[in-house]
Amino acid sequence: MSIKRTVLKNFLSLSFSEAVSNGLKFISVIYLARILGAEGFGKISFATAILAYFMLLVNLGLNTYGIREIARDKERMKKYINNILTIKLLSSVFAFVLVAVFVYFLPKPPEIKKLILFFGFSLFTFSFTMDWVFIGIQRMEYIAVARIAQNLLYVALVVSLVRMPGQILSIPFLQVGSALAAVLILMIVFVRKYGSFRLQFDFGFWRHILSQSFPMALSIIAIQIYLNFDTVMLGFMKSEGELGCYSAAYKIIVALLLAGGIYYNTIFPVISSLYKKSVEKLKLLMQFTLSLMILVIVPMIVAGTIFAAQIIGLLFGDGYQESVVVFQILLWNVAAVLLNGIFGRCLLGCDRQKYHLICVSAGGLVNLVLNFILIPPLGIKGAAIATVAAEITVLFMFYFGTRKIVMLSPREFFSFSLFQQNAKEVLNLIRYR
Repeated sequence: MSIKRTVLKNFLSLSFSEAVSNGLKFISVIYLARILGAEGFGKISFATAILAYFMLLVNLGLNTYGIREIARDKERMKKYINNILTIKLLSSVFAFVLVAVFVYFLPKPPEIKKLILFFGFSLFTFSFTMDWVFIGIQRMEYIAVARIAQNLLYVALVVSLVRMPGQILSIPFLQVGSALAAVLILMIVFVRKYGSFRLQFDFGFWRHILSQSFPMALSIIAIQIYLNFDTVMLGFMKSEGELGCYSAAYKIIVALLLAGGIYYNTIFPVISSLYKKSVEKLKLLMQFTLSLMILVIVPMIVAGTIFAAQIIGLLFGDGYQESVVVFQILLWNVAAVLLNGIFGRCLLGCDRQKYHLICVSAGGLVNLVLNFILIPPLGIKGAAIATVAAEITVLFMFYFGTRKIVMLSPREFFSFSLFQQNAKEVLNLIRYR
């Protein structure tokens, strides 16, 4: 199949599934925010933010590494799958033990401790997720089915079973149960289409995998810091109600980034392939992508800033007025993330994971320092400013690093005629698998 048809098919599959599944997920977010109130919603946000760091011990950069290697060498797919799943399973056991120890010493009320511990069971479902496998072989339609099923089940369970703030502790189990359904769907599909897989303890191959994925793992840790550390700090330094208002605004930002995430997941295997076969065609893909993102960003920021109060009020109600300014600030984070996407995928797809690590580590450091400086006097607005500053820092570093692979001029991103020309070129790329 030509790259044109492959990218289009995968993008449409992921677009449909993400639109439906994230729409369902967003319904559950709005529902929980209204049922639990800002304080209860803040507790959930704090618990999931904490757990995200333990998830890193399971990820270890293996998902990104697995996608890249399967896209390049499908003959060794089973070997990668067997060993990566084994590593992730063992890591999930270790991470859950650490969660239990952390919760024991955490100076927080029992309800928050239980939330973190209960959400910890999702470490095991995460270890067996096979999304990365289907992205690597560019069969995103199966991911679409699994994600829709997962989020449909989750929203149905939440709306049916969570009717009052006192039922907050049931939410982690509903999330784990729906995630398990998605895991089982992809496992069954894989076995039927490609044969069985098994746990494999090839320690020599593990050393090779981990040596390659480790810089990616450190990059993901740094990214998690500058994307998520503000939530953790707010959970320790401010009230759950303030954290709930911040999280409400941030959930909208995540929803706005949906299409960009789908697009970048779709083209990442293509970038890895083109780097080995045609840097010129890689440049065309990047130019087209950057121009496309600029066309999306400008109206999004303008409309979002003007109608911020109406958007927050419509979605979350009167108890989230503090979210308005935070949302307006974080809109600039949307711009930076959408532009960062192509540069970051290019660096990872072109074997520049060490430089990628340096960039996101710098972003994490900026976020860390600015959170300590800005949260005490400015609260949730300070956290939003720190997030945007960190993302912009990474944007500039990504851009200059990518220029060593593909020479890109900022003037080309704003040329509509060049955008049209590149669109035709991108759609006519053939047989780069």
